[in-house]
Amino acid sequence: MKKNFFFEIFLFSLFILLVVFITFTFLGILIALPIFEISFSDFQNSKFLEEINFLKYVQTLQTFALFIIPPFIISYFFGKKTLNFLHFDGKINFEIFFIACLAMILSIPLISFLGEINSKLVLPEFLSDLELWMKTSEEKAEEMIKIFLKSDNLTTLFINILVIAVAPAFGEELLFRGIFQKIFTNWTKNIHWGIIISATIFSAFHLQFYGFLPRLLMGIFFGYLLFWSGTIWLPIFAHFINNASVTIIYFLVENKIINMEIENFENQMIDWKIVLFITFIVYFLIFKIYKKRI
Repeated sequence: MKKNFFFEIFLFSLFILLVVFITFTFLGILIALPIFEISFSDFQNSKFLEEINFLKYVQTLQTFALFIIPPFIISYFFGKKTLNFLHFDGKINFEIFFIACLAMILSIPLISFLGEINSKLVLPEFLSDLELWMKTSEEKAEEMIKIFLKSDNLTTLFINILVIAVAPAFGEELLFRGIFQKIFTNWTKNIHWGIIISATIFSAFHLQFYGFLPRLLMGIFFGYLLFWSGTIWLPIFAHFINNASVTIIYFLVENKIINMEIENFENQMIDWKIVLFITFIVYFLIFKIYKKRI
């Protein structure tokens, strides 16, 4: 097929994303307003930001509208069989799932270390306005994440895992690995470029610039997991393990179950000797997955 065809597929996919996102988000919020007793005036004065349950509802709604529903619609137009197109019918190797789970858990200090390096990014002086905007956006994102992660009981923790780990892992992998990776792989005729480009879009899409590097590397890892295993369930599982681990650790720290300060959570985990040792272990585990690929 001509490259222009895949470019048209990409544009059509973006169109589907936009239409579904706007439609479902608007209708979903409209239905939720009376349920959460929120008025339109609350949006004008940003009072709705005080209602955490409403924010979690909107987050979940947007995950479905942006990441989960569109891939199925796109696969309906361009795939003969939806489950096959999205790699749901690939063979599941539970040993690889276990190794991927171990690799993600052990990668937490490495991810924190890369995030710390990324946070020291300094732009040229003529881009100072852009840098200020990036830092402001990052601070707002971190503040919102902390609000979402707050939980003082197991019920709230379970809800947080559903909102922060289950839904995003399922949806984001469907879109970025199931759809975009396929499009860019076919477009470039190269699986490695397909993985890198889709991972770059995946990282940039979060609009957290000082976490771009670790998220990019995770996206590349998820991409190769799909390529090596042939099933979308493996990157979904690995993505879930990453998000769920952070959510659970935050819960344990915040509720003093483990002794560590929230503000120093990442810094206390960063030690270059530990990071170097864990990097070798994670590399070994990734190599094991590669050797067991289908």
